[in-house]
Amino acid sequence: VLNSEILPYARNIASNSTVEILNIILKKLGISENDYEIRLTIPENGCYKDTIKIIWKRTEDFAKIIGALIVIYNQFYPNKYDETNKKLDLVMKARNLGVDCDTQEFQGILRDVCEDVDIKKALSRKYKALDKDKTLKSENIIVKKNNKILSDTKIQKSEFKNFDYMAEEKIYSEEFNDIIIELVSPVLRSDSKRLWIGIYQGETIKHNNIPILIEGETIYFYVQDNKFLQKIDDKEISFSQGDYIYTNIEVKGILNFDDNILKRRKILTKSVRKSKDEEIKKMQIAWTDRRIQELDLFKYANNKDNT
Repeated sequence: VLNSEILPYARNIASNSTVEILNIILKKLGISENDYEIRLTIPENGCYKDTIKIIWKRTEDFAKIIGALIVIYNQFYPNKYDETNKKLDLVMKARNLGVDCDTQEFQGILRDVCEDVDIKKALSRKYKALDKDKTLKSENIIVKKNNKILSDTKIQKSEFKNFDYMAEEKIYSEEFNDIIIELVSPVLRSDSKRLWIGIYQGETIKHNNIPILIEGETIYFYVQDNKFLQKIDDKEISFSQGDYIYTNIEVKGILNFDDNILKRRKILTKSVRKSKDEEIKKMQIAWTDRRIQELDLFKYANNKDNT
């Protein structure tokens, strides 16, 4: 960082964030933690010049890994070129180091790294910390191998804001049919504003790896089937502990891709009916069979690992 007066706390956040990013990239490149060590040296010239060293513990040629690391690492930073020329420049550097950037595997790794939430968070922490130092003008990132410069990137303070990270959120709504719910606390008046409480009895449902309904979890839901509610008012339907209902439901909320959760979930049930005894028995048999199959698969996997 080209400023001898940089605040120590800003430097520490920036340094630790950089080390975190390097660890994530190396892991995605398939490098074991046993194969390298990252050292953050004592800063030179006071507290403003960091040296972060990657020490390879094995004797194999890591030229390709170093090249791949440079290509990926530089993708995060603004560049004076347009995006096409920037990528072309990086590809040329990588090829000079023996890296084939055109393979499907490498492009997959590149996309995976650039979309990684933890990396985005680390970059955001780093540049928010540096931005608070009012005297700081720019940052210069230099990658060397045996004192030979492989990459040199300068980032102006005006570009620090480009790394601000906001959690990506998306409004979610989806309908599911033939859902089974074990009732814990039904609401026995159609004009009541209380939520029904039940246990979701079905396989876990996910959307983009975010859990929407988890098998065996307690859920709170609204009943919007007026015919079903009227039957409750007319005493045509009664409930006891352990009763089940079949229903079509709509789940609404906000997908938070940062915390990997569905926020402020709202569950609306439609076309509700109380399950019959024979349906419950059939359902319980199906659950038991599935659990046995899962247990057998678990035992098989364990026995295979131990042979």
